[in-house]
Amino acid sequence: MINDSKVFLGNEYLPNAPVKCTIGTYRVSAFAPSQFAEDSTAAVLIFGYIHNPEVLISPAYWLTLLQQPAPMLVAALDQLNGAYNLLVLNKVNNSISVVTDRLGGQRMYYWSTQEGIWLSPSLTGLANIANFGHGTPTNFSVPAVMELLNYRWLSGTTTPFADINKLPHAAVCQLSPGSSIHTLVRYGILPEARAGVTDESLQVHADRVHQLLLANIRASVRPGDRVAVLLSGGVDSSILLGICCDLNLNVVAITPQHEGHHNPELETAKTFAAELGVEHRIIAVEEADVARHYADVVELLGVPPRCHSAVSLLILLRQLKGSFDKILYGEGADTLFGSKAVKHFALRFKKNQRLKKVFRYIPYWPWLFKVLPLPYKLRHLLQFDALNEAIAVNQIVLQEPLKASLNDRLVLDKELIKAGLNVSNVTVDTYERALLQLKQIIFSSSVINHFYELESLAADNSIQLISPFVCQPVMAYAANLSDTSYFGIESVKPVLRKIGERYFTPSLMYLPKYGFPVPHSNWLKGPLATWGREATVFFSCPIEYLADEEFAWCIIGLYLLAKRNHILPLRLFEIDGGVDALPG
Repeated sequence: MINDSKVFLGNEYLPNAPVKCTIGTYRVSAFAPSQFAEDSTAAVLIFGYIHNPEVLISPAYWLTLLQQPAPMLVAALDQLNGAYNLLVLNKVNNSISVVTDRLGGQRMYYWSTQEGIWLSPSLTGLANIANFGHGTPTNFSVPAVMELLNYRWLSGTTTPFADINKLPHAAVCQLSPGSSIHTLVRYGILPEARAGVTDESLQVHADRVHQLLLANIRASVRPGDRVAVLLSGGVDSSILLGICCDLNLNVVAITPQHEGHHNPELETAKTFAAELGVEHRIIAVEEADVARHYADVVELLGVPPRCHSAVSLLILLRQLKGSFDKILYGEGADTLFGSKAVKHFALRFKKNQRLKKVFRYIPYWPWLFKVLPLPYKLRHLLQFDALNEAIAVNQIVLQEPLKASLNDRLVLDKELIKAGLNVSNVTVDTYERALLQLKQIIFSSSVINHFYELESLAADNSIQLISPFVCQPVMAYAANLSDTSYFGIESVKPVLRKIGERYFTPSLMYLPKYGFPVPHSNWLKGPLATWGREATVFFSCPIEYLADEEFAWCIIGLYLLAKRNHILPLRLFEIDGGVDALPG
């Protein structure tokens, strides 16, 4: 039975107070849920938020839904929009079911003991409950550290804490007394294209996607909500701003400006806002604020940030707190409607297929391939493996001496990484299948982690994040776009650019896009430099490796995580000096 269930009700819990209950030998410990319901059969807890107002949280509804066949369960879960973890505590059979959301905006972590399993949506909060934050040291999880240093994201169940794991995103998991966690089903992956769909004109696609985005934003924003759009100066955010104007929302465009750093898209962002007549706030990111906010990002996420922009976003969100209810963000649009990375992958895949057809007619070609001094590009094309290439798209580029030294010391298990990604289990034997796998892997790693970071930072400032491009109807429609409608002739994302012509002059929509650069190189040499030097001692790492910015960004985050959470030093390279030389 659930002990002391009254702690869930009304305002009796504090926002950051642990909520505890026991089913059989399993203990649930979590920070206060945003919604709670209980009857004689079960209790339902929602952490985070679900936009759909018609979704009921009655225990009977969820108990029935969880007993449905996988396709029916997945179809229902795909309709949920928001950032949530949902726990169903079944009093009848003493089991706990956990539904994690499609975008991983909220995560659920667990810690197993002889008493049972503790669950929490806060990684550092759970570490404190496990006494790691009260002076009892713990170790880094070596597989997690290796994955972070190579990718800056964690695909599977590991966390930087050796004894704490996480449930996968977009999953339904079940816990029962005396057994381990069992994943019942994964959902939320990018859908496959339906057979026999005839490609329409660009204008038809643009009109339909426009209507789907309108519907999603209309359903996600309530009357009276104060809405901010993160306006980068690119295609995706400008479209969202235009749709908000169509819907007559109380909207303001927000753009960060980094001190002493030229942003090539800032003038474009100003022009977008001016053409719509929307208020445009440019928020300064001062270098003096960077170190403190970087440390706060690490503490909030429980990992080093995947994206350099996370620090800028936290500074921005803290200035927006109290002024806005919702923030719109264009994450996911590239993967769905036109990615340069996918385009380059497609070209390499086609060349690989053509080469294989030619080499089939050459006797003993596998043996010749090994012994002949083939040009690097030709050898690389012949060795092309779609799944490995898809994972490599998300891998950060480390300098070769550092990468070799790191891999000599610790092994990166790519098979575990593959297993942790939420992708369809299909044989990558055709061009269409290969592209689907790549999109799913990018979505399941880069998009999910970026969304998690911004959602976590927004939630900490009492702002809800809306990402209209990754609702299920939009995702399903994008899956059926032809290569022409996806890659375009000269510019990728032709469908979205066509939508943009509704709101802006065409010349503005087809300007070259440079992204929204963050001056992390300056930060690593300036406000983060001291922590970088301390991190090299903590990890027994040659200080010259800090010249690799991708490595430095991550190793500083890991060092701060260790410093705040009593994690023991990890000798990555076994150089002289090591932790004995650590100041203090």
